[in-house]
Amino acid sequence: MARKAKLEPVETDNGWRLNIPAKLSSDGKRQRYHFKTKKKALAKAATIKAEREEFGNQALAISPALAEQAHKAATLLEPFGVSIIDAVADYVEREGRKRASLPIEDALAAFRADRETVARKGKVISSKQAKNYRLRAEKFIADFGGRLITDIT
Repeated sequence: MARKAKLEPVETDNGWRLNIPAKLSSDGKRQRYHFKTKKKALAKAATIKAEREEFGNQALAISPALAEQAHKAATLLEPFGVSIIDAVADYVEREGRKRASLPIEDALAAFRADRETVARKGKVISSKQAKNYRLRAEKFIADFGGRLITDIT
């Protein structure tokens, strides 16, 4: 178990130093403050402790930078009445479909290979049907070449 962070000033040759651990700092990085007197160092430590209690100990589970990003995201989504979870779920769904998709050329090649496999299994595809597949494929490639299937609406 991690030990509890202490905010106690340490005396140095040049005065007093106050170490702020990363989980207590505002930017998520360790900070060091230097003071000429112990009284000023203790006052700064008290201020940081008060801010920590005001913000809540539960917020220490995530970094301050991540909390700031979440707050900005929630602010951006507020006018639309959408939560961060809903927005992320929508993004993940779209990205999953996109990554599972194929370029139109590859999809048509797979389709034609499947049709040829069906023809080899004894099911006859007429020459007219084969010509139709070829012409449709050429038209799709001319119109949508280089695009993913999910990008075509």
